[in-house]
Amino acid sequence: MHFSLRLLGVLNKLILLLKMFKVKHEQLLATENEQLQKLNEIVLKAIEEEKLLSDKLPEFEDRNSSFVSRLADKVAGFGGSWKFIISFFLFKAKDAGVKIGLCGQGPSDFPEFATFLVEQGIDSISFNPDALLKGMENINQAESHLLVKT
Repeated sequence: MHFSLRLLGVLNKLILLLKMFKVKHEQLLATENEQLQKLNEIVLKAIEEEKLLSDKLPEFEDRNSSFVSRLADKVAGFGGSWKFIISFFLFKAKDAGVKIGLCGQGPSDFPEFATFLVEQGIDSISFNPDALLKGMENINQAESHLLVKT
């Protein structure tokens, strides 16, 4: 009987903790949502105020571009570069506790791009088999340079 009462007390405390966790989680989500809405408003305002080069020269605009390409062009118009886009998404992913990786040839072909990704704290990079050794060399160099800076 005594064991049952203790178990019941532990279960009540566990339920209370879960309810508290739910409330904190909902508060955190509400705060994040507010911050994302403010950021969205800032980005939309900046996009409205700035004309992209492709808007000024419609004859050069790629009419078959994907949604992702058009979105990237808009973000680049606001942020000014692909480095901004990558930094922004890495920052937001890390802020949300999400690990992020990159697949592609860039870090093996361009050591400065590998260095940039390492400096931004990317979690993983995947390479094609033919680019693996060069990519690993670039990542090792980037990490060495980062260690020297700190």
